[in-house]
Amino acid sequence: MKSFKFYIILLAAVFISNSCTDHFEALNTNPHALTFNEVDETLIGQAFAKAQYGSLYGLGLSYQIAQNLHSDLYCQYFATTKPAFTSDRYGQPFWDWISLAWDIFYTQAAPNMQLVEEAAFQAGFSSHYAITRIWKVYAYQRMTDYRGPVIFSEFGNGDTSVPYDNQESMYRSFFTMLDESMATLKENTGGNAIIKRAPAEIARKAKTPQPV
Repeated sequence: MKSFKFYIILLAAVFISNSCTDHFEALNTNPHALTFNEVDETLIGQAFAKAQYGSLYGLGLSYQIAQNLHSDLYCQYFATTKPAFTSDRYGQPFWDWISLAWDIFYTQAAPNMQLVEEAAFQAGFSSHYAITRIWKVYAYQRMTDYRGPVIFSEFGNGDTSVPYDNQESMYRSFFTMLDESMATLKENTGGNAIIKRAPAEIARKAKTPQPV
């Protein structure tokens, strides 16, 4: 009887271990999300626009709430007539409001920037890559100046724990990225990048006279 129970437990353990790892990558991959190897030159502009919007405005009023009702009030750029907003009197901040911009940045802006950056690098689109890196500096500069240490160099590494970068290391990376990007753009003057282009087939059809 004891040996029978032992084999049952052993069989269950084998089954559980196999079921936990079988198709693990497929089960944990969003089937609706684009990967960098699926993004061609016709889609880079759209992904970049999403990164821009997420960096500047977030979702709805997230950046307006985080910026205007906290930093701008503290600096006396704005004033509020609502007594419920204690943030204009240097009182307790509304942490839920402050976290709005953070959440939107790291769920929308940063993933799209990384997608465009990797896609442009893999495809050899040097101008696209340079422009994306310049925008990346602008976006992350806002984040670190507002919050201090943030996730930067190790963003999207796939680990369960992601380290934060301090401001000094981030700014040193910023200047390097800007210098490299500017050199690339100077080498490719007169070119086009990060524009919304129709696929070649659609472009050919547009040039072909259509019957009346």
